[in-house]
Amino acid sequence: MQRNSDFQTHGLLASPWQRPDSPLVYFHRHNEIELNFLERGRMSLTFAGRSVEVPKGKLLVFWAGFSHRIPRWEHGRILAISIPLPAFLSWPLPQEFIHRLLHGELFFEPDNARTLYDLDLMQRWTNDLKAGTTTHVKEVVLLEVHARLRRLSLKVAHAAEVLEAADQPERLTRMLRFIAEHYQEEITVKDVAQAAGCAASYAMELFRRSCGMSIMNYVNDQRVTHARRMLATSKVKVLTVAMDSGFGSLSQFHNVFHRVCGQTPRQYARANRT
Repeated sequence: MQRNSDFQTHGLLASPWQRPDSPLVYFHRHNEIELNFLERGRMSLTFAGRSVEVPKGKLLVFWAGFSHRIPRWEHGRILAISIPLPAFLSWPLPQEFIHRLLHGELFFEPDNARTLYDLDLMQRWTNDLKAGTTTHVKEVVLLEVHARLRRLSLKVAHAAEVLEAADQPERLTRMLRFIAEHYQEEITVKDVAQAAGCAASYAMELFRRSCGMSIMNYVNDQRVTHARRMLATSKVKVLTVAMDSGFGSLSQFHNVFHRVCGQTPRQYARANRT
């Protein structure tokens, strides 16, 4: 069954938030790498089926292709920059860093000494990306963001092989977007490859080399993330969660969910339901 996708594209964008506007209160997804910096106040983030307390003064990086929202916001101001996924995938970055981001991991800057440095960067990028920004200025911002993420990635992926920029980022982008839009449906590797305009064998090799996992494992991870969000925020039956998440059967859902999360869907719901 074809479903209407809530998956959006924002492009290169800066968004300073002073209050929890509706786009942040409700679950949303978009096709960018997002950089956040909580300048003041307190904030929690629900991301990929789990709740995280966002530390003040720390650069936060995640892939916004996973559903996320801000359920709590107290006197806060946050600076946010979205980086188009094709641009991010074209940068030479450690494979482990890319894999973990696309797998739904959040990265915080661990060094407290970089707070003022990152605040200055985020404020500068926000000012640079105001309406009427020239192509030249946008290119400068992307170069600076690339350098900042490269520095951050070295702290979390010391020995990882670097993914070279020539490695067909546009095909990978098409595959990731297709999966994000259609994981609730019955899809195959061939479907994903056709969306990228390449053979299935090439798609599987490129995806594994770039993301560190198989296409169908990634599809199932997206489905489990969807299921975790439903289990934590609603009281619908487990069968309903399984079907809405894109699993073909209840047994498949249980097997995959337990492999990824280490517990059954009911155990997860009891521990995480809000």
